[in-house]
Amino acid sequence: MKKAILLKCLIFTLVINTKAQKTVALVEGFTGHYLSNAHLSQNLMDSLENEFQDSVIFVNLHAGDVNFTAPHVDGSGNPSHIIGNDTLYSTDFRTVSGTNYANMFQPFGLPTGMVSRNNNGNVLPITLWRAEISNTVQIPSPVEISISATYDSVWNILNVTANNMLTTDLFGDHYLVYYLVEDSVIDWQLVGGVHDPNYMHRHVLRGAMNSDWGDLICSGTTLSGTSINQS
Repeated sequence: MKKAILLKCLIFTLVINTKAQKTVALVEGFTGHYLSNAHLSQNLMDSLENEFQDSVIFVNLHAGDVNFTAPHVDGSGNPSHIIGNDTLYSTDFRTVSGTNYANMFQPFGLPTGMVSRNNNGNVLPITLWRAEISNTVQIPSPVEISISATYDSVWNILNVTANNMLTTDLFGDHYLVYYLVEDSVIDWQLVGGVHDPNYMHRHVLRGAMNSDWGDLICSGTTLSGTSINQS
């Protein structure tokens, strides 16, 4: 399995520090807009975000069981779930990347998730997230990543450059993945059996910018102090 260094693409520059900092935990949650208890994982994410602050990043993947993730449309793509004048669950939150990750890591149910893909991407119930995050953020980070990004509004192009400064020796292949994530999307969500038209979908994965498994940034033995630029 490829090892991946994963991060959200943020539109500002991070200050690089060559002293080893604690690892930032990445929580990739598997969820769905027609999942009645999906709000439980989102409520937990909100709580964990308050608790761990900048030490944790969340990404919601609408992927896994299509009964909970697929849009409610007919074969022609027209809304098929209509109550009165409302068309429910016609938005497709799924992505090719999210589907590929679900196929790779095989979530056993929803809502579930991975923390920094620990233990070869072991998918955990949400009740185990806090403990796994607590353990992860105590580990010194093997690399400090400084990101700069520019957006061309004319051509609708986002260019991202990362400087990766190793704070320990690395062995084997390591990859860098850029996620594009959208926050605070208001749309339908099944909440405890109730159709909520004004649910706030947070941390929604929109895709991996440089392929699902990222770009190779180092291979073999790479010594601490090595600086690697990638764009």
